[in-house]
Amino acid sequence: MAVIKEQTLRVGRQVILYDAEALSAVPQTALPYLFEPAHIQQKGWLQRIAHGRGETWFYRWQESDLELVLRHYRRGGLVGKFNPDLYWGLRVENSRPWREWRLLCQLAEWGLPAPVPAAVRFLNSPLFYRADLLTHQIHGVEPLGDVLQQRELASERWAQLGALIAQFHQRGVYHDDLNAQNILLGQDQDYLIDFDKGELRSPCRVEYSVRGKGWAGANLQRLKRSLHKIESRSETFYFSASNWLSLLDGYRGAEPS
Repeated sequence: MAVIKEQTLRVGRQVILYDAEALSAVPQTALPYLFEPAHIQQKGWLQRIAHGRGETWFYRWQESDLELVLRHYRRGGLVGKFNPDLYWGLRVENSRPWREWRLLCQLAEWGLPAPVPAAVRFLNSPLFYRADLLTHQIHGVEPLGDVLQQRELASERWAQLGALIAQFHQRGVYHDDLNAQNILLGQDQDYLIDFDKGELRSPCRVEYSVRGKGWAGANLQRLKRSLHKIESRSETFYFSASNWLSLLDGYRGAEPS
């Protein structure tokens, strides 16, 4: 369980919300550079880059223990082909990044296994903004979709994944893109990541959800579709109907979070 000590820094067109305790070693004058890929690369901080809709940068700040993940907000779909990263909005408080920041802060306070936020930056221009999110790295994990291309998971492991998802749903946490790449498997702890467009809703009844009803049921069905999608394009993929039933059993039997 973590409490984010939020502070705000305004530098020109930039508005940065950050965890003052976690980033206490970083001078305020250096905070904007935490969001600059060119600066990160120039300083030799970069550890690796993950590719998806855009690039996600993993890096260590200076010689410290502060290891961060930098994600630039990018549009998808047809709109993204013409407008990759500009969002409409005049108020930070109404923006998608601000809502994700607030949700991640709440998840950290509840002690749910999700990325812990470090900072979020808004670059304002007339009528539009661009944004970036910094979270703390999670070590020793692999995406579920990658793992299933390498090995089988025991039914108990599938039940643990169901219980993981139930932890969030019991709190009313809606995940807008619950797919096999946004579930990270670890040795001792699994995680959900990427809460862009996520929000808090009224919890659904468990049996209602496992039948695919309501927003929680839609989350589960979204995950199932993503598993079948990866299966359809993979030479080897360890996923079966019994695996899904084990996940639902774990979901049903999850202890209240």
